[in-house]
Order: sequence, then C-alpha cells, then structure tokens
Amino acid sequence: MNTRFPIVRWGERTVSFREGSGVAANSPPGLAALIFAFDSDQVVLAHIRDRGWCIPGGRLDPGETADDAVRREAREEAGIEVGELQMLGTTVELVRGENEFPVAISFAARVESFGDIPAGSESTGIRLVTRAEAPSLYYLWDALMEAMFDYAWARHRDS
Repeated sequence: MNTRFPIVRWGERTVSFREGSGVAANSPPGLAALIFAFDSDQVVLAHIRDRGWCIPGGRLDPGETADDAVRREAREEAGIEVGELQMLGTTVELVRGENEFPVAISFAARVESFGDIPAGSESTGIRLVTRAEAPSLYYLWDALMEAMFDYAWARHRDS
C-alpha cells in the first residue's frame, strides 16, 4: 500500500493517489484527465461554474487518449496550450479493501501560451497561483489534494 499519499473521502468515494503511469494505455470509461499547468512557479487554476477554482481537467471523450483529453481541457477551461506532458500518476477509488479503480490521470506541463477561454466553456476565468495561495482558493482542499500539489510542484522544479 502506498503511504506517501493519504486516503480521503470525496463524497461517497474513498480515494488516494498512485505515482506512475498505471492506466494511461488502458483508459476505462469515465476516466478523467487533470493538468497541473505551470507558468514559472505558479499553477493555472480555472474557475468552473458550480465548482469553483481547480486545475483544468475533465472526462475523456470516447476514443480519446488521456494526453489528448488533458490538452483539450487545458484549452477549453483555461485557454492555454501546454508543452510536453509529464505523467504524475492516477487518482484511484478504493473499494472493499485492496480493489482500486482509476478515477483520474494527472499530468504536469509548462504553459506554452495563453489565449481566450472559448465561448460556451464551463469556465468563467483563470488565475495563476503560488503553492502558498492554493489551499485558500481550491474548491476541494484536503490532505490528498495537498499531497498531490506538493508532488506536482516538486516534479515541476525537478524538470
């Protein structure tokens, strides 16, 4: 069992995070892709209606790869283009003991360019935040999200 990332409750789900690329090639239905998009030492948050400030992300469309989905979500929710993707790992739902089901694949990348958020987007704006600002803004901040942000920032600094 991975002890680096805590186990938390997200609504009815019990979830944690696993480093590495475990499910990228085998994307189950309903899987989401998330992006920690960095501009210098700040990360992009999008303001999503009915949710609040969060990293860009969303469900994979049928036939779409996680890489393609995360680039599309970055454009749709933040109006950004990102560079080379670095896979961070997978958020998993823990069910009845040792069974794990992938929920979301997380990536990190540098922002290559900023543009406009497309018309009709569920996003109402973006904001660049430092690690210190993230906890007070993020819509669902808990011990797992904190560990994921710290991991993403560390990997960004090392790249």
